[in-house]
Amino acid sequence: MKEFNTAAKCIPSRHYMVNIADKVAEIRQLVDAGRYFSIYRARQFGKTTTLTALAHDLAPRYIVISISFEGIGDAGFQNEATFVKECCRLLRRDFQKERRVSEKRGIKSTDYSPGQKKKPDLVIFLMSFWNGATKLNFR
Repeated sequence: MKEFNTAAKCIPSRHYMVNIADKVAEIRQLVDAGRYFSIYRARQFGKTTTLTALAHDLAPRYIVISISFEGIGDAGFQNEATFVKECCRLLRRDFQKERRVSEKRGIKSTDYSPGQKKKPDLVIFLMSFWNGATKLNFR
């Protein structure tokens, strides 16, 4: 039985949700054109659900790395150097995870190596769920 979800991402088989196929298709066109995009909305507007659906939609053609700053904690936002270090840690972790998934899809590890003439396309989603982000004051 489906229910209304008011926390975290929606799962279509478990939760009532608005059809976001048109929204995902519109964003996919931006990605395919090499454009950048941002999603700014208040809580519970479907940001995570949209990015999750987009990641699934893009996965056959792109390497998709999803990053959440939610788990960094306050210490990771103290200054620019700490923040960059945490971002690099998250990128490395999620890239390694995506690399394993890509290899299962037939993309070889050597395709990622420096000097390769043809590399798979790369899409990086930066998702910030940290409520204290407005307090950042990097100078």
